[in-house]
Amino acid sequence: MTAAVHHHLVRERTRTKVGLVVETGDAREIHHMALLLSYGAAAVNPYLALDTLDDMIAGGQLEA
Repeated sequence: MTAAVHHHLVRERTRTKVGLVVETGDAREIHHMALLLSYGAAAVNPYLALDTLDDMIAGGQLEA
C-alpha cells in the first residue's frame, strides 16, 4: 500500500506536498522498516514491536 500511495501521489504531482508515515504492527525487523522506507514512507511507527519491548522490560526479560 505504501508504494501504491507513493506512486499515485507522484502521478498526481502532489508527492512533494505529502509525508507518508506508516503505522504498522507487521514491521518487526529492521529489514521490514527499510523496505517501507524504500517504498516511499518518510517514517515508520512499529507499534507492536515497541509494545512488545515494553512488556519484556516490565516482565524482567530485558533491562531498560
